[in-house]
Amino acid sequence: MPFIHSVQCAFPDNYYAQNEILTELSKVWKKHFKNFDRIEEIQRNSQVEKRHLCLPIEKYLNLKGLKEKNDFWIKNALDLSFKATSKLLEMSEIAPSEIKLLVSSTVTGFSVPTIEAKLMNLLPFHESTKRIPIFGLGCLAGVAGLNRTVDYLKGHPKQAAIFVTTELCSLTFQFEDFSIPNVISTALFGDGCAAVLLLGDDHPFVKKAKVRVVNGYSKFFPNTESIMGWEYIDSGAKVVLNAEVPTIVKNFIPSFLQSVLDDNKISFSKLKHILSHPGGPKVLESLAETLNLQRSDLAFSWNSLRDKGNMSSVSVLYILSEFLKKEQTPDEYGIMLALGPAFCSELTLFQTMG
Repeated sequence: MPFIHSVQCAFPDNYYAQNEILTELSKVWKKHFKNFDRIEEIQRNSQVEKRHLCLPIEKYLNLKGLKEKNDFWIKNALDLSFKATSKLLEMSEIAPSEIKLLVSSTVTGFSVPTIEAKLMNLLPFHESTKRIPIFGLGCLAGVAGLNRTVDYLKGHPKQAAIFVTTELCSLTFQFEDFSIPNVISTALFGDGCAAVLLLGDDHPFVKKAKVRVVNGYSKFFPNTESIMGWEYIDSGAKVVLNAEVPTIVKNFIPSFLQSVLDDNKISFSKLKHILSHPGGPKVLESLAETLNLQRSDLAFSWNSLRDKGNMSSVSVLYILSEFLKKEQTPDEYGIMLALGPAFCSELTLFQTMG
């Protein structure tokens, strides 16, 4: 099965404490909410302490519409993608010309040509490099994009591929939307980028890989379109966020996980590592409750939420990068897990290489 060699991340220079963001929000929201203490409570309950934003905080209130926001998205997404991918190639000591597939993902902006095509003009990838842009999977895409890249490498065991995902969630904030879902969104989401180098079984660099992917799995939940997504309006993307997400975690994730374990003939006790996308505190708490986990079992996810906020598809790969920095015991099983619009879930079962 294919291998995850390494992960590199890149973040905007603007890094703000939650109270700094709330101070800026108060310039607009304080006059619209009779009980602004409730907004402050939502910010605190997010358990986010700091977040990266692609623009200086004072610029957000003056953004005028979809075009201006998307222009900023293209510029900043390309910059972060270049930084993360360049660092990945440099640290992995692999030439860009050796990459046979380049996969990109986002849900927070539009670009045609897509970001990975623009990346081809900044780094010396071979002109025959295949490209796959993915749009619309949201938080799910960190695991889904990795799984689709793994699917490709199963049929091309001598090749190397890069998956890069970039999310600038701050450019979707709607400061004139006073709904609770939007208030929660502005309390949770941050910006970042992650690039992953994946190798086929027969690539010469697999001996340096940190993780072997056992298999990837998808789960679609019918008739749940209203749970999560975007509504596009003149001022940009307006969040659709339903309070039923933690309930779905409780109702569907245990059976999904059990089917994966049964497929691979392993017991839950064999899972030593659970790397979950940190959708928010209630999602992580629901996951812990339904799988009978301790908070420490999801420490990477809680730490990511605290230090970076929810970076959509980037978060689970940032968590993977932090996990790979730790010395690992060989041959232990773990999973990567994410949920996203549709509503659906993706899971990657992996083994550590030590």
